[in-house]
This record gives sequence, structure tokens and C-alpha cells, in this order.
Amino acid sequence: MVSNTPSFYEMEKSGWADRADAYDDYLGRLTKDALGPMLDAVGPHPGTKLLEIACGPGYGAGGAVARGAAATGIDFAPAMVKAAKNKFPGAHFSEGNAEALEFSDGLFDGVICSLGVLHFPNPELAIREAYRVLKPHGRYAFTVWCQPEKAKLFDIILGAINAHGNTDVPLPEAPPFFRFSDPDICQNALEDAGFTNIQISELPLVLHVDAPKGVLDIVYKSTVRTADLLELQTESARAKIHEAIDAAVRQYATDTDFAIPAPVVMAIGVKP
Repeated sequence: MVSNTPSFYEMEKSGWADRADAYDDYLGRLTKDALGPMLDAVGPHPGTKLLEIACGPGYGAGGAVARGAAATGIDFAPAMVKAAKNKFPGAHFSEGNAEALEFSDGLFDGVICSLGVLHFPNPELAIREAYRVLKPHGRYAFTVWCQPEKAKLFDIILGAINAHGNTDVPLPEAPPFFRFSDPDICQNALEDAGFTNIQISELPLVLHVDAPKGVLDIVYKSTVRTADLLELQTESARAKIHEAIDAAVRQYATDTDFAIPAPVVMAIGVKP
């Protein structure tokens, strides 16, 4: 496992660098919806400092600034950091590693990580780092996707791959994508890091696309691991997978668009 971790890290880092420009128009439309509850959970306000880990385009840090806090965001993809600086000049952004934060102990009043934990080689280490940089009584909140049986976006995609493709493709060994979808795993990781007053809930996010093809656009233009899994299929298998995804998305048609459930787990902890 240890020997493969750098490969996973580099796959994620380079993949997100390639998708920074498109993210805002695709998956970013959905992930923004989780940030209000996360910011409510950690309570940024004038006189406080917030850190957003795996900040991507900086939505969380930007939201904290809008509430009067001083905000910092870090991401391992330089292109994401550049995008965040352009979108939210009132916050500070820099490149950084969630598992080795370059901040002193007890610096921040709140730390958030929106859908970032599943991209870290060692998520527990990243959670311990968040704990370290928090002040006493500081609050930490992170989100991850729910299991596919609830997050139908992933049920559609993975179901099509399992039916028509091959999951045994040469991708770097990585932590299980849905491991932290289990509330018990979240609870244990937060407790082991030292957090108390832990709360775990679900946020009922819904992805809206104008056409079934919109789901494929989101996969290819604003995901890394899932996009690589599709790209490594044979041409004939990939065509069948695309057809299956198209058909499955049509089951979620509304009068105006296609509305696909994509809820997330939100975990919150307090540093004593």
C-alpha cells in the first residue's frame, strides 16, 4: 500500500489540475450546495479565522469571507489555487498538502473540507492535521458522498460500468471511495483524532442536468478517479456504458430537467 500511495496522490493532483477550469460549470454547481450547512456548522464570523482544505475553486473560503471571517484555502492542484484566487480575492489561497499542513498549532477557529477526504491517500492523517491547526473549541466539518444506493449519481455510473465494463483496470491502489460514507467510520476517525461533540448527518443534494449527456460531461470534466475508470475501458465497452448511463438518467426526468439524488454525509467535530 505504501509504495502505491504516491501514484494515487500524483494521479489525483494531475487530474484535478487538468479539470480546474471546467469544474465550476460542472460538478461545482452541485458541491456549492453543501457549503452553506458546513459554514453554519463551523460558524465563521468577524474576528475568526477559517481554513478550507482541498478548497478547489475556493467556494468555502469565499463564503467565509462573505460572513466576515478571515479565510485561507489550500489545494494540492496549482490550477485550482489560481482559479480560487481569481474568484475570491478577499481570501488567501496557496498550494498545500492536507496531510502535512504548513500552519502552526491552534491557528484557526474553524476548518472545513468539502468532498476532499476521499481524495487523500491517508484520510485519518488529514483529519488529525485539521485537529492540530484548530484552536481549542474550534470546529471541523467535512463532507463525503453517500453510498451509491442513496447517491444515485454514482449508482448510475458504477452500475453501468459493472454491467458493461471492467473495474479491474490499471489504476493506482487507493483508499476505498465510499469508506467514509459509513457514519461509524466518520465517528471513529474524528474520535481517534481527539474531536468531541461529534454530529453526523446527511445533506439531500440533487444534481440537475438539462440532458442525460450532462452526467457524462460531469464525469469526464470534473472527476478524476471515476473519469479514469471510464477512460480505461475498451471502446466498445465504453460505448455500452454511455448508453446505459443515458438510459438510467432518463428515469429521473422532471418537467424541466433531470434531477438525480446525490446526497452527502456531513461530519462535524469540536476540539476540546
